[in-house]
Amino acid sequence: MRVASAGLLGRLFSSDIQNDSRANPVSQLLAEFRRSFVLAAWITAAIETLSIAPTVFMWNLFDRVIAARSGVTLVSLSLAVMLAYGFWSGLEWVRNRLMIRISLRVDWDIAARVFDSSFRRHVASRDVDVHQVLDDVVRLRSFLTGKSILALMSAPFAIVFILIGWAFHPYLAIFIFVATLMQLLAAYSTSRITTPALREANNAASAASRLASQSLRQARTALALGMQPAIRSAWFAKHQRFLALQVNASESAGLVGGFTNFMSHALPSMQLALGAFLAIEGHITGGMVIAASFLLSRSMKPIRSIMGSWPAIQSARQSLERLNELVAEDEAVAERMPLPAPTGQLQVQNLVVEAPGRKPILDNLAFSLQPGEVLGVIGPTASGKTSLTRALVGLWLPTSGHVRLDGADIGAWMRSGDLGASIGYVPLEVDLFEGTIADNIARLGEVDPAEVVDAAKAVGIHETILAFPKQRKN
Repeated sequence: MRVASAGLLGRLFSSDIQNDSRANPVSQLLAEFRRSFVLAAWITAAIETLSIAPTVFMWNLFDRVIAARSGVTLVSLSLAVMLAYGFWSGLEWVRNRLMIRISLRVDWDIAARVFDSSFRRHVASRDVDVHQVLDDVVRLRSFLTGKSILALMSAPFAIVFILIGWAFHPYLAIFIFVATLMQLLAAYSTSRITTPALREANNAASAASRLASQSLRQARTALALGMQPAIRSAWFAKHQRFLALQVNASESAGLVGGFTNFMSHALPSMQLALGAFLAIEGHITGGMVIAASFLLSRSMKPIRSIMGSWPAIQSARQSLERLNELVAEDEAVAERMPLPAPTGQLQVQNLVVEAPGRKPILDNLAFSLQPGEVLGVIGPTASGKTSLTRALVGLWLPTSGHVRLDGADIGAWMRSGDLGASIGYVPLEVDLFEGTIADNIARLGEVDPAEVVDAAKAVGIHETILAFPKQRKN
C-alpha cells in the first residue's frame, strides 16, 4: 500500500516531466523528502485502518448489544471505540504537522530561487508573470498541506475495506470493488477530458492578468491619451478567451460528472439491496448489512474527494511544471565561479540588439574602451541609445555578437551578481525603492553612514538631502 500511494503521487507529478534532476530541480527537491512522504503514507495506512472503527462498532451494536440486550458489552464497545477515535485523531494531528513541515521546507528552499529566476527573466523582457510564479510557490505549498494530497494518499487503502467486505461475504467485496473501480474510471475520464482544457484556460487567465498588470503601470499615460478603450478591448479579448476555455472544460466534464453523481446516489442503495438479499438468504446478519454500507462509503470517499478537488490538483501540477522550467534556467548560474572585480576593459563585438518583437535596433556595432576612457553617445530619439545602455549592462541580451567586460561575457557578470557594485546605471525613469534615502544609496544593503555621505557628496545631492524635512516617527 505504501508503494501504491507513493506511485500514485509520482504519476501525478511525473507526467510530461523528464527524470533529469537538472531539468526538474523542484521535483528533485520533492524527491529528497521521499522518506517523509513514505512516513506520511504509513500514518495514512494506520488512520485508514482505524477508520473502520465506526463500522465495527455499528456491526456489533446491532448484532450483539441490541440482540443480547447487554449493557456490559455496550460499555466495553463504547470505551474501545473512544480509544480508537483518540488514536485516530492523534495520528491525523501528527500527519498534518509532518506535511506542514515538508511544505515549509519546500517553500524555504525554492522561494528565493524562484524570485531570482523570475526577476532575471522579467528584466530580460521574456514571457513571465512574476505574480503567477510567486503564487505557484504558495499553491504548491498549499497543496502539500491540503485535503487533495491526503485523498491521494488514502485512495490506495480502499483495498482494506474490500477485504473487510470479503470477510462478511464475497459478493459484498465484489460489489465494493466494482463500485470503487467505476469511480476510479470516472475520475480518470474526468482528468483526461478536463486537464488539457484547464491548462489552456489557466494560461489564458495568466495572459489576461499579465496584460492588465502591464497596462496599469502606464495607466496615467493611457488615460491622458484616451487609450483606455483600446487597452480594455485587448484585455477583454484575452479574458473572453479564458472564459470560453473554462466553460468548455466545465461542459466537457459535465457528462462524466452527471454519471458520477448518478453512481454516488445509486450505489449505496444498490449495496443495501444486495446486503438485504444476502440477509434474507441467511448469509449475513442485519448488522453486517448496515456495516457494509459504511464500508462502501469509506472506500469511495477518497475518490470522490479527488474528483472534487481535481482542478486544484491539476493547478498544483501545472505550478510544479512552471517552477521546474523557471528554476532550471538558473541552475547553471549557481555553478559559476565568482568573478573578480572588473578593471574596466570593455569590448563590443558585432553587436546586434532587437527589442522584443521588433526589428534590430543596433546592427553590427563594434567598439572597445580601456580603463579611464570616456565615451559619449549622442543621437536623435529612438536611435538606440537606451538600447545600447541596456545591452552594455546586461539587461538586454544581444541577438548576436558579444559585450565583454575584462574578457567575460556581460551576461555572466550580471547572472553571477558580481557586477552591481562596480558600475553605475541610471534608467530613463527613476523610482526609489521602499526604504530611506540612505537605504537606496546603499543599494538596500548594509548602510555605512560615512560611505553614504561620501556617495551623496560625490554626485552633489548631499545638501539637497539635508534640506529635506525630517520625518518624525509617531
